[in-house]
Amino acid sequence: MKNMEENMKTKEIKRKYKYLYVLMFVSAGIIAAGFAVRLIADAVKYNPMSTSVPFSLIIVLRSAEYLVPAAALLAAGLILRARYIGRDELKRRSEERKARRKAVPRRVRLRRAAITAVSVVLAFFIISAVAPFIGLNIFLHRHIDYSGIENSRYPLQGVWKAEDFGLEAAALTLETADGEKVRCYEVGSDEPQAVVVFATGIEQPSVTYFFPQARIMHDENVASFLLEVRSHGESTGKKLGLGYTEVEDVRAVFEYIASVESYTDVPVILMGVSMGGAVVLNSFGEIPEADGVLAMSPYASFEFELDLMMERYHVPGFLRAYEMFFSKMVLSANYGKAIIDERKPESEIKKADGRPVAVIACGGDGSVPVENTVRIAEGCPEAKVWIRNSWEHFIIKNCDFRNVAEDAEYISFVFDFIDEVIASVG
Repeated sequence: MKNMEENMKTKEIKRKYKYLYVLMFVSAGIIAAGFAVRLIADAVKYNPMSTSVPFSLIIVLRSAEYLVPAAALLAAGLILRARYIGRDELKRRSEERKARRKAVPRRVRLRRAAITAVSVVLAFFIISAVAPFIGLNIFLHRHIDYSGIENSRYPLQGVWKAEDFGLEAAALTLETADGEKVRCYEVGSDEPQAVVVFATGIEQPSVTYFFPQARIMHDENVASFLLEVRSHGESTGKKLGLGYTEVEDVRAVFEYIASVESYTDVPVILMGVSMGGAVVLNSFGEIPEADGVLAMSPYASFEFELDLMMERYHVPGFLRAYEMFFSKMVLSANYGKAIIDERKPESEIKKADGRPVAVIACGGDGSVPVENTVRIAEGCPEAKVWIRNSWEHFIIKNCDFRNVAEDAEYISFVFDFIDEVIASVG
């Protein structure tokens, strides 16, 4: 009877231990998965324009945020395990495991270790191959809806109105050749000396943040078109174009401009920031009617920027090349191999054919590093390049779009370039 009671007690302990053990590792796994997702999100959404905190410190902070609770959970699980099983029983089991290991021939142990190591390496490379197909597709297939609220993480997600800056803007809906309908705000001029078409980044700022610049342009007899590219704001689309497909959006703007008599023989300048910089550079190469382009913080190619992003994680070169192989497969599946191979800012800028080109970047930009600008400039030695001694990704001092007129250095550069384009056409 006594032995039966002890056996029942042992079974009860094992049952409790089993549930605790499973709960402990499932919970730790959930936290670890959340940690991985958060790091990926930080990689694609890292927002240096609101903080000068380096990306490496962001990783450390995110690690502490997730791994400290995970470690606490594991520690609590181990304490509970010792409590329910007992220290003597744990010690006995540990000695049994050591004895069993010693009883296994060395050759068998080495073979098991080798199989385990190979399995881990294979699993790692399989996961690394699958990751781009999942992560990139999730990143690409979405529509950016501006919250209309500025916060610490997305300080440029507001939606401004032309009237707030004493402007009248016509809200146009333009249809592209591939069936998208894009929103574009036209700020006209009675006697336009030039036309500037603005394009913005992947997630922010809203293109309405260019209304303050449109105000300055208007005062200088320069008309503005604020283009909300596909899959952003009020434009249609459920997939980001990364500069590959937005060329059609820009082309739709040019078709509209050509239909307005007051813009006849008026030079048209493309101007964009971040992804918008890539959009205008690609459009400049594909649309010969563009008379000049000013790209701010553009990437040389999306693939090159992906490689730089992995380098920030200190990913070895061979592994970056491995990841890029599969990333290019994803991009080709979404946009077509020919477009991926040919429609890159670093390639399209070579089609300038004497038209004025300007590129601006900040030396401390942690989002789209200055190496992109250097690479782009190599394709057009005559391009006007300004590397600003600052950290702002969006170039404007302190990212203060509302008071951009106070950034005299920036305004001077922009208008000097506009004058250069007008002179080249005239």
